[in-house]
Amino acid sequence: MIYVRITGGLGNQLFEYAAARYLQKKKRDRELVLDVTEYSHNRLRQFSLHHFRIPACKKQDLDSGKARIKNLHTWIFYRVLAFVNGKDTIEKRIWAERMMKYPLQAIGIVKNSFSNDRYTRLLLRQKNIYLAGYFQSEDFFPGLRNTLRKELKIRRKMTGEQQAFLEQIKRSDAVCLHIRLGDYKTNKVHMVCTESYYRRAVKMMRQRYPDARFFVFSDEVETVKKACGGEADFLYEPAGCRDYETLELMKHCRHFIMSNSSLSWWAQYLCENREKTVIAPAVWFQDAAYLAEMYQKDWTILDVR
Repeated sequence: MIYVRITGGLGNQLFEYAAARYLQKKKRDRELVLDVTEYSHNRLRQFSLHHFRIPACKKQDLDSGKARIKNLHTWIFYRVLAFVNGKDTIEKRIWAERMMKYPLQAIGIVKNSFSNDRYTRLLLRQKNIYLAGYFQSEDFFPGLRNTLRKELKIRRKMTGEQQAFLEQIKRSDAVCLHIRLGDYKTNKVHMVCTESYYRRAVKMMRQRYPDARFFVFSDEVETVKKACGGEADFLYEPAGCRDYETLELMKHCRHFIMSNSSLSWWAQYLCENREKTVIAPAVWFQDAAYLAEMYQKDWTILDVR
């Protein structure tokens, strides 16, 4: 079996699923199990993968009864996680993870990364594999885009205001403008992209596409409306959208002005316009201890300071 720890918001969940799906195909479609223990006690995030047309997967939850968890890899991982989280600085945590990377991978536990080297070939020989990490790069699921485009379509058809908004997107030279605020305003790892970054990106899009209309998505839409209310060609995401509905709307745009957000990444990745323009911020993580590996060759990179 292949086990994957699902954690974080929708964008992170999709990276985690994609990495596991890639290994599942490498191991000739061995059964995939989603470890959703995180959502037993996370009140800020919700498990959202079941809203997509992904193949049927088993779920396990460590907090719902240990009798259901008979996998040794899960038991080992949560003890390793406790050890790493016990370090008092990010640098020490990263050091501990790096020291344990190959010993863990040798027994089928992958923490944060794997690569197309001999360690991965050894990994694939394991009867069971447990993945835990964010895997925020297409390098972890190369050649899987067409498969993911088919599977990451929402099960429920949009209706009402959301469907009307989608139709506007489809009829327009639509630019997805994603502004990530929320916890980024106080988060020490991430940063909020500056107003200057967005204004320069909008200007660039208007020069390239004179008929462009900007479809604005944000976790604080009303805040953004107050800041950009004078822009006649801006249209704002309908109220009450769930994360998976927001992604479905975003990915139908033709071009993208990204924030440093995994949801932005997935919207442009799932977009089927082969001639899309993608503008991305030059800085992804405020904390330099974290490496940004999600950048793609066809993006236009703008300074975000």
